[in-house]
This record gives sequence, structure tokens and C-alpha cells, in this order.
Amino acid sequence: MIQEKRNLRRLQRHAHADTRRKDINNTMEASENDQKMFHKLIKAQRNTHTDHTAILREGNNEISDPSEILDTWKFHFELLATPTENSTNKNNIIELPNQLILEKELLMGSPIDPATTLEVKNAIGNINKNKAADKDGISAEHLQYATE
Repeated sequence: MIQEKRNLRRLQRHAHADTRRKDINNTMEASENDQKMFHKLIKAQRNTHTDHTAILREGNNEISDPSEILDTWKFHFELLATPTENSTNKNNIIELPNQLILEKELLMGSPIDPATTLEVKNAIGNINKNKAADKDGISAEHLQYATE
């Protein structure tokens, strides 16, 4: 039985490959001879699409009702979009390095002098221009023109 299924699947793959080869050959011949037919074949190829999901498997459950499939996807993406208590906060990401710097200052006994306005302006002026913005959408040009 297993061997018969394999043979059937192999024959299906061969038939599908033959159909694809035939379509490609027709398209190539039409591109040389008949522009109208060429564009018609290309349009038909681009318009072929697969149907929507008929069965969705979630764990051991098989869902086939379209409304249940939509509800399952909705629930899935709501879980992805909802932050959990363990998710990191932007402030936590910044506070941790600052805390490490403060602890290092205390251990070494030599405090780090705060940056002066001139040092900050010089640092902003030395940032490379025409680069992608950061995750908050702020680019070097925003900082540079904001100081003027």
C-alpha cells in the first residue's frame, strides 16, 4: 500500500512537471512569435493562486470551519501582540546599563564626569549622515538639525 502511494505521488509530480514544462515552452514560443499570446500566458500564470486554508491544525486539533479558522488565527495574533509581564520595557533596557555604569563608578572610586553641552554637540555633529533611522524613527539628521 505504501509503495502504491509513493508511485501515485511520483506520477502526480511527473504530470505536474510536464504541465509546467509545456506552459514554459508555450510562453517562450509566444514571446518570439506572438506578443499578444505571450502577455495572455503571463497574465494567466500570475493569476493562478492557491485556495484559502481548508484545514488548520493546531496541536492535535483539526479545524475545517472557515469561521473557526479565522477565530484561531485571531487568537494566535492577539497572543503575539499582547505584552506579557515578563516582556522587557524600554526603560528597563536603558536602566540596566546605567545601573552597571553607576556600580562600576562606585567600585573604582573615580566618578565619570557628566558630558558637557559642547561634547554632546560635537558627538552629534560627528554622526554619519544618510543612514537608516533607529527603531524609534530618529535619524542622525533629526539630531543634527535639532541642535541648530
